[in-house]
Amino acid sequence: MQAQLCLPQPSPLHEPLSGSRCGWSYKRIVVVGHSLGSILAYDLLSYFWAEREAARTVREGTSEFAALCKLEEVAERLEMNSPDSETLDAYFTAQRELRRQLAGRRLPESRDERDLRWLISDLVTFGSPLTLAEFLIAADRADLESRKAARELCQSPPYREFLDANVLEHAKATLGMPIADPASQTRLMSYPVVDTADIWKMHHAAPFAVVRWTNVFDPAT
Repeated sequence: MQAQLCLPQPSPLHEPLSGSRCGWSYKRIVVVGHSLGSILAYDLLSYFWAEREAARTVREGTSEFAALCKLEEVAERLEMNSPDSETLDAYFTAQRELRRQLAGRRLPESRDERDLRWLISDLVTFGSPLTLAEFLIAADRADLESRKAARELCQSPPYREFLDANVLEHAKATLGMPIADPASQTRLMSYPVVDTADIWKMHHAAPFAVVRWTNVFDPAT
């Protein structure tokens, strides 16, 4: 179906990216950007993920949480070893499954009801200047890494941060989250919400937990 041009109100972000625009409901959204537009697309995706707190929240004992645990396990393997095609494929599979779980949530019955779904499956960039991010959006490579660690900037796969000591036992009790040895070195892209029994959230700089980023470029340029 070809979408017609319309301007959603009050925000130009909410309706197109949440999957409801001009009365239609989308099942999947792909964001595409070229050159400078790829930076705008990256910023838009990062902002939207951080804003959609409910969409990045999952409950233990659900298929969504099982998919999140699998993604965390594969992300740990991907980071600890030199990436090979098998591990990369496993990561993309886990990423896609978690996104499908979040996209399969109940459709809001009205415009006033909060949308719990996440529908963006891909960010596709063409000739993106972000390949030179250490010069364009940071002072140097060290500054870029520092900003990613501070979750100011998103990376793919998402930055995995050390789990707070006060929730470490909670993570162990799930029997699904990958726990390091020693446990104090456990790093995840999600965390259990303090003072809740079974609620987890992916951190606000982790859109690429569920969005696959593909950059198309010419190696000769």
